[in-house]
Amino acid sequence: MRRPLIVVTSHFPTPYTRGPRASSVHSPSYAMPHTPGRGVTSLPLTPARQRAVHRQAGAWLSRFHGGPRDLSPQDHAEAAAEVARAVHGAERHLESAEDLIGERERETVRRHAAELTRLDPLPRGYMHGDFQERNWLFDTGPGRLAVVDLERARPHAVVVDIVRLACRP
Repeated sequence: MRRPLIVVTSHFPTPYTRGPRASSVHSPSYAMPHTPGRGVTSLPLTPARQRAVHRQAGAWLSRFHGGPRDLSPQDHAEAAAEVARAVHGAERHLESAEDLIGERERETVRRHAAELTRLDPLPRGYMHGDFQERNWLFDTGPGRLAVVDLERARPHAVVVDIVRLACRP
């Protein structure tokens, strides 16, 4: 059974926040008055149910990311700029790490950041920006997932959400 896409809070209007649940795609934000469910991290889920929730979250994220045709030319330019900022931001993050990592690890980070420029164009779409279990609400009755905390959503390389999910702190 196909579940509807539910977005609880968004500060970034995308094609995926339109519909009967959104007050206006032109408003900078909207909120649903009530969304049943609890935070996934607080639910006692069996391993099978947890996998099912993750599959549902992956399907949600795939629809949210969209595809190249869902982005305007300005969105494509913003996504490219975000990737460039990520490449150049690696050095800033290394500086803030101070002596937490050694020189060999620093060189690995620099090498991988440089590699991003050779991978361009990475698949672009709308990224959530903080796609983690703590931002998922799950209604165990109908088995419906809702996603919250979209203030970081923007055009970007969509792999950013996957990396955060796979390599969470």
